[in-house]
Amino acid sequence: MARFFGRVGYFSSIALAVEEVAKKNAVRVIPKQGQLKKALDQLNEEGFYADWDTFARLIKECGKTKALPEGILVHQHILRNTSKPQRFIQNLLVQMYGRCGDLKQARALFDRIDPRNAYSWTVMIGAYAQHGFDKQALQLFHQMRCEGVKPDKITLLAALNACANPSALAEGKMIHDLIVKDGFNLDIVVGNMLVKMYSKCGSIDDSRKIFDTLSKRDMVSWNAMISAYAKLGQRKQALLIFEQMKQEGLKPNKITYISLLSAYSSPTDLAEGKLVHLQIIENLFEEDVVVGTALVNMYGKCGSLEDARRMFEKMPVRNVISWNCMISAYFQNGNGKGAIQLYDLMQQQHITPDRVTVLNMLDVYGQSGNLRDACKIFNQLPQREVSLWNALIGLHTQHGRWREALQLFRKMQHDGVEPDKITFVNVLSACSNLSDLDQAKQIHALVADAGLESNVIVGTAIVNMYGKCRGLDDALNAFNILPHRDIVAWNAMIAAYAHAGHGREALHFFHHMKSAGLEPDRVTFVSLIDACADIAALAEGKHFHMQVIEQGYEGDIVVGNALVNMYGKGGTLEMAQTMFEKLPRRDVISWNGIITAYAQHACCTGAINSFQQMQWEGIKPNHVTFVSILSACNHAGLVDEGYQYFLCVGANYGVQPTLDHFRCIIDLLGRSGQLDEAETLLQKMPFKPDAMVWMTLLGVCRIHGDVERGQHAADRLLELDSLNAAAYVVLSNIYAEAGRWDDVVKVRKLMADKGVRKEPGQSSIEVNQTVHEFVVNDRTHPQTKEIYAKLKSLTKQMKIAGYVPDTKLVLQDVQADDKEYMLGYHSEKLAMAFGIISTPDGAPLCIIKNLRMCSDCHMAAKFVSKIVNREIVVRDTYRFHHFQNGMCTCGDYW
Repeated sequence: MARFFGRVGYFSSIALAVEEVAKKNAVRVIPKQGQLKKALDQLNEEGFYADWDTFARLIKECGKTKALPEGILVHQHILRNTSKPQRFIQNLLVQMYGRCGDLKQARALFDRIDPRNAYSWTVMIGAYAQHGFDKQALQLFHQMRCEGVKPDKITLLAALNACANPSALAEGKMIHDLIVKDGFNLDIVVGNMLVKMYSKCGSIDDSRKIFDTLSKRDMVSWNAMISAYAKLGQRKQALLIFEQMKQEGLKPNKITYISLLSAYSSPTDLAEGKLVHLQIIENLFEEDVVVGTALVNMYGKCGSLEDARRMFEKMPVRNVISWNCMISAYFQNGNGKGAIQLYDLMQQQHITPDRVTVLNMLDVYGQSGNLRDACKIFNQLPQREVSLWNALIGLHTQHGRWREALQLFRKMQHDGVEPDKITFVNVLSACSNLSDLDQAKQIHALVADAGLESNVIVGTAIVNMYGKCRGLDDALNAFNILPHRDIVAWNAMIAAYAHAGHGREALHFFHHMKSAGLEPDRVTFVSLIDACADIAALAEGKHFHMQVIEQGYEGDIVVGNALVNMYGKGGTLEMAQTMFEKLPRRDVISWNGIITAYAQHACCTGAINSFQQMQWEGIKPNHVTFVSILSACNHAGLVDEGYQYFLCVGANYGVQPTLDHFRCIIDLLGRSGQLDEAETLLQKMPFKPDAMVWMTLLGVCRIHGDVERGQHAADRLLELDSLNAAAYVVLSNIYAEAGRWDDVVKVRKLMADKGVRKEPGQSSIEVNQTVHEFVVNDRTHPQTKEIYAKLKSLTKQMKIAGYVPDTKLVLQDVQADDKEYMLGYHSEKLAMAFGIISTPDGAPLCIIKNLRMCSDCHMAAKFVSKIVNREIVVRDTYRFHHFQNGMCTCGDYW
């Protein structure tokens, strides 16, 4: 039992004084902290003791005035008196901490109350609801009922306050049913709360039903109904309620006009908004700071920046909310400079920014890309909550500053701020763009620890991240965890397969999506079209194109760009040109797509002309544009032109040269025989050469039989990637072509010892919407007999026409007859033979090869195109070859 204090009256007088001041001012005021602290410090003096009533009064006043430091002092003094305060004191402490925003301490105290009564539960539920932790409030409400504690009217009202969004409508209706079931009267307080709850949950019909059944309505009732219609954008209904209220003899108050003003949010509402402003003037409310701020906000949303600033200047008193609304008005109307000037003025007038100020200014700086000043204003706030961190991290992600976004996330963790689902979505996006699988898994682990793995928004972001990081198994696992999969989640999974080069699997997954009852949207079609482009499934791609037209997506620039890319990669340059011309507008991706198509099809003139035209139309080229134009020059062997474009990258266009640009020019120089120049450029690069650069040099060494330089390039490449199969194969081929068979054996033994396997050559051809795949000497096809018979006949006709097998390409130490036999059944030739026997005479053939086409197959394709009078298109890993009448568009340069 607590000891009693002899001068209780001194402390009671302090509490009473604070309470009296609050009543007189009609607003919550913070007591003079020194005075309250002085009273509390007296408790430490020997012989002074307080009773529970005094402690209770002090706790209540600290909660009302949100004086958390003083509240903590009271709590400490209580703990000195007893290790376990009485339950009513514990309840008051939970309430005080809740009102002051320290929900962690409030919950810790709540969990120690034993037993808990209805009031204990109510104050904790109310604390969660007050600070927007609706999910936790409702979870606690259900726990209360499960533990057999019957909620009273105040508990039910607190729980209703937590039903504040459409996803909580079912919960709100359940609580409404409990109110009716338990016999609580639908008085004005309960009725008003139900009107507010249903409006927050987006059920305006239920709000109106409750409103109409109220036998008595006060200003709160009318204002709640006006606000409900206004927030849902139903301006006319809000005005009807407003007029009905006046007809029933009620005079609008400040809250009425504030609610009504929120209904005006577009330029078409400006005239009506001004009429409401006139009524506000007539009722002498214009000088009220809250009403004036609402007018500034209304004019800003209606697009009248001049009226907003005029109202702002007229206000006799302006608080931080007024400044925030004016800054927001500038931003919403595209005047970032004005917003920055106003923020500077706000600081000059010593108005302390709050979190909304910072959020507004982060938007302003983000719009202009000024992330440095965004970070500066962010760092000025001592208290940085999760929404502010989310805004700053999101800005860095939106502007492609992905590593900085991750660094900010780590700093946020270091500062002890718990990430939420928005944080993780932003961070997962940063990982996606960095394609860093290790980093991705670390972030995924944090998401799992936070219990957000099954959230559809976060889970979809995880799927998307793994897809871009080429972690398909991880993407599929994350997808399977999702309890509910919407179209966005399915799109992420389809895109993951398409992005990783598994186009066929992407199409299969699409069919699973259809089986699940979901229809594709524009994002789905983009991924499907990209998948068809990668596997050259032109027939399926055309089918999706027809669906795009049926659903009205063909005019969408993103879909249109995908179609340009698909037809370009599918071997039909004419259709790619047609789709490009049909685009309603063209961005840099559109131009890059058509330039790439021209480059792949060896149409260097078309690529260069497009490059010039895009600049005439005011589209600034980016690094991808220059990769495409350099590739076009490379395919055409235009060394001087290509080198000039390479020099222009940084000098004239402000695009920083990348490794991709250097790889292109090294390849161009090397293929033209300028190996010394190519190697010198490699050594002088401002970057450390990666495996692809050394692979490029190794490839051109093989073309020109440069054994020594090829050995050096292979050594450097294998230092970076010791399991690179292509390095071993190309080096082995260099040795074989030089007749160094002992070295060939050594390289192949080294491959075997390291478990490195050569990627087998494979060719595919689509016939009747079915893709048929072949490997060298393939005898697994159902029509093998007919294929080999046709190929034998074609070979005989080719030899009569002058074809001589290029047996030097057989890099094995065998007899000449064996070499000719080994050349005769390459995968490209099997695919050609199958295409000829399976399609009508004269129909073009399109073959996809997963490796570079060999010179013997290239020569054979020229002869076959003339013999069968067909166009034969072969897409290898390097370019397109269009064979017709014994000629190839590459001019035998590839």
